[in-house]
Amino acid sequence: MDETDHAKEQTWRKDIWAFISSAKDHWKEIAQGALASAVIGWISSVVLSPAAASVVGACIFGVVACFLAFRDQRRKVEAAGIEPKPLKIDVADIEGRQKHEKLKAELDAALEMVAKTKENLSKADEKIAKLSTADLESRDKIGVAESELALAKDRLQQLEAANKHRWGLSADSLKLLTSKMSAHAAGVDRGDIITCVMGDQESSGFAWKLAEAFRNAGWNLPGSGTNQAMYSMPVYGIVVQARTQNENPPGLSDFITIIRSEGIEFRGELDDSLPPNQFRIIVGSDPARRL
Repeated sequence: MDETDHAKEQTWRKDIWAFISSAKDHWKEIAQGALASAVIGWISSVVLSPAAASVVGACIFGVVACFLAFRDQRRKVEAAGIEPKPLKIDVADIEGRQKHEKLKAELDAALEMVAKTKENLSKADEKIAKLSTADLESRDKIGVAESELALAKDRLQQLEAANKHRWGLSADSLKLLTSKMSAHAAGVDRGDIITCVMGDQESSGFAWKLAEAFRNAGWNLPGSGTNQAMYSMPVYGIVVQARTQNENPPGLSDFITIIRSEGIEFRGELDDSLPPNQFRIIVGSDPARRL
């Protein structure tokens, strides 16, 4: 016997036991039905055959017993204040429940979508925060680069200013001086033609470049080509010395023209110790350093 058959057997047993209990509770109604059936059956036996009378009696017994049992049960229910109501199926209520379930499902889906949206927004906020941090770092780097660029520009301006005020002739002017002096090169030594201020590096540098230009022009400048001297009073700019005011030594006019074109400060002096038709150049300190 499988589980299904066992369950059916248990159900039948419960139903039989319930029937016996109900019959015991309604023994009076059953007895009354039996008595009524017996009376009607006896009357029927007089008119009908014994078999027909038995059938009629059994039917009458069943109907009477059922009616009496129903009446007794109804009275018990009415005495308890319980009114049996017919079972009604409300179609509108079923549709409402279906709509409610549908709305609940849609609400759950919407809540899930909201949760996902919040999660996406949170991720977006994290990305924005990272981008903001990277942007700040980039701005800091740009700020440092701009500061370094500003410092470099200041340094360049300082170098340009220093180069602009550098004590001496430009490269082009030195080449021009060589070209002009080549026409006046003498065969005698002129180691005394250029003198600078002792201890002044700018004066020494200017004098050395002049000596180089004269040598390239064919002038004979032995040794370093320059002399150094100390002066009791500061000497600034270029000093050009000649023997007399009426003399115009070869190359002097060209030299003065070139230093004038560079805007270099100069002045003339007379020195009768100089040989005839010769001039001397004294390179003083940079006038821009004059206090």
